[in-house]
Amino acid sequence: MPSSSDPRLFAHACAELGVAPADALMVGDHPAKDGGAAGAGLRAYVLPGGAAPGAVRGLGAVLRLVDGSR
Repeated sequence: MPSSSDPRLFAHACAELGVAPADALMVGDHPAKDGGAAGAGLRAYVLPGGAAPGAVRGLGAVLRLVDGSR
């Protein structure tokens, strides 16, 4: 079984969703584990980890990336 950082895991997820890795954006909060997304050809946006519940972590920036009108 691939580890959570294995690019094959992200490639498999894209295949299951019917999305090309180059057309996907993975948002995570763990650079080592989420780095597998970049290895699979996805764009990756890593939020700061360790934030308190309700803290601003940058999700607004993700929304702007996805929808340029924000």
